[in-house]
Amino acid sequence: TPEGGIRGGIESEQHPCHGEGSWQESLTVMAYAPGVWSSYVYAGVAARAAHWLGKRRPELAEAYTESAIKAMRWAESELPRREGKDDSHAVNDARNLAAAELFRLTGEGKWHDLFLATTILKEPEALLYKWQSHEQRDAAWVYLRIDHTDVDQQIKKNCLNALRQEADD
Repeated sequence: TPEGGIRGGIESEQHPCHGEGSWQESLTVMAYAPGVWSSYVYAGVAARAAHWLGKRRPELAEAYTESAIKAMRWAESELPRREGKDDSHAVNDARNLAAAELFRLTGEGKWHDLFLATTILKEPEALLYKWQSHEQRDAAWVYLRIDHTDVDQQIKKNCLNALRQEADD
């Protein structure tokens, strides 16, 4: 959306008509309202793309950076309105990964602080995945590869230990 919210998908009014291809859609198709989860997912992916594009296509990297930050800001402003809702842990996990990606991309402390506030890797023996609790494998990998000077070395060590533990398992 112009404000930065990302829609999570589209859906037909009912199951597709038999034999009808997507390009032949005869049913009404509706777009989801923007959501925090889809906005966090997008922010993380766009930040990762911007990081990769940085030395290859700087002008495109800038566009993805702006888009990622806009989506993240929208989601962060929308999240407090969800207070009391029973969001899946996937919302926090997507938020955590987006914060890690944005910190790696920009080096800004606010994204680092958000990563630290949402990570499960504060404990040395933390598991990267726990059924219906959290799944922060990708965020751990991203954080482990960040080389900014203000990276929390203990968290980085916890990321490495957790990734090694999972590989050993």
